[in-house]
Amino acid sequence: MRVKPGLAAAVERVGLAADVVIGLPAPYPGPYMDAWIGVIRARALISAVRVGLFDALPGTTGQLAKRTRCDPQRLEVLLEALRAMRYVRLRRATWRATRRSRTSFGASARMPLKATVGSLTASNYDVLQGLDDVLRGYEPPGLHDSSTLPEVWDGYQAAMIELNAMVAGPTLAALAQPRRLLDIGGGPGSFAIAACRRWPEAEVVIADLPQAAALGRPRVAAAGLDQRISYIEGDARGSDLGRARYDAVTMLNVIHNVDRNTGVALLRAAANAAGPQGTVTVLEIEGTRTLLGTMASLTFCAWMGSRAWTGAQLSQMATDAGLRDVRLARPARLLGNVLLQGRGL
Repeated sequence: MRVKPGLAAAVERVGLAADVVIGLPAPYPGPYMDAWIGVIRARALISAVRVGLFDALPGTTGQLAKRTRCDPQRLEVLLEALRAMRYVRLRRATWRATRRSRTSFGASARMPLKATVGSLTASNYDVLQGLDDVLRGYEPPGLHDSSTLPEVWDGYQAAMIELNAMVAGPTLAALAQPRRLLDIGGGPGSFAIAACRRWPEAEVVIADLPQAAALGRPRVAAAGLDQRISYIEGDARGSDLGRARYDAVTMLNVIHNVDRNTGVALLRAAANAAGPQGTVTVLEIEGTRTLLGTMASLTFCAWMGSRAWTGAQLSQMATDAGLRDVRLARPARLLGNVLLQGRGL
């Protein structure tokens, strides 16, 4: 019996889906596909972004090879992989972007992820090679210290701009209109800029590391907001954030970078800065059984020896830090994330 390629691909997808539920033997054993195909899928997408393939579409293989300065025969192998992943399609010898890729890549992307995939994910891909040693107790490489390579840090901050764009709206909607806002760990300035545009009278102070501030200040100035957005440079745990100086204090995806004791210390610093009349708002990828939470958590472990926390764990940390009236929400627009709010000290 002969099987057409399209049917083979369909059977493969059904087999992979079934393996997740009940486990299947050959020809598509889950562990083999997860380990081998998973690595190749990630690297294919990273390389496509890095060589500028999505920006070069549409075109024939030869045209795309010329625009990306790639070998045409080898680029065609990548294009075939991306077609299997449904990022490109081939019609009349011309490769075109699918809706899936247009959403995140190219000049008209509605939800840009070029830096997230091409820089941050590429760095994650590299650092995960050292996961064995981290699991055995060796010191993780770290991401937020002075030893981080400039190109890694620059790409990381560019990715944070993209990722913050996805969560800024729902997070701001959870805040009462503040006059003075402290954003801990908001280095790139994207959340602060969004806050100032939402509330024309608001002033924002960003507390972050010097290398983050150095990249954020030019963006703030370019947005014309350098009179309303300022920086406190240094570690938030040791910096003078003031006492009861802010109506609202925010921390977006900060606590997963640190261990529990450090997380409590950061929350305590935020609570002090907010004071009894101010609010503290924390947004985190939740460390649950979702793929987003559990896989992100393993990446944080490889980078910093840390993890993504569950809502219950974050609530207890906030309580230990002295926050009052702690409450949790899981907004539909932030699927896979948890939003924690409480009153300061």
